[in-house]
Amino acid sequence: MIRVPTFAGGTAFAACVASILEVTPGELPDLSKVHPDDVQAAVNDFARPKSLAYIEISLDEYPNAEWAALDRLGYFILRGPRFDGVEHAAVFLGSNVVHDPVFLGAHPGETFAVNRMGTWGVGIFVPFNPLFVRRHDRR
Repeated sequence: MIRVPTFAGGTAFAACVASILEVTPGELPDLSKVHPDDVQAAVNDFARPKSLAYIEISLDEYPNAEWAALDRLGYFILRGPRFDGVEHAAVFLGSNVVHDPVFLGAHPGETFAVNRMGTWGVGIFVPFNPLFVRRHDRR
């Protein structure tokens, strides 16, 4: 994982994706222009040539009780609402924030201060066998 700050025109989520995939923001599709319902598909379109799939589960609240299970995921993206209503994202390893792209970059002084109410997404990149996918794509 590399630390990519939030970049001009980008989102904290896009910076987290770039960080985990170790790519520059310019290599990613512009996720700020993608409809919110299509963001996961856009990330998967980008990750697929790397034999990765992005999977996100939705939680109805901040994952206080789930940290023990999340400790086993490796790097993951947690995204949800900040206190001002803006969606925020950070890279976690277990219950620890290892990269907050907003704090690192565009908004000095902010930390992963979030509204613990609302819907949260926990996203991971999962490797897959590209030969299996190619075989099934031919149908």
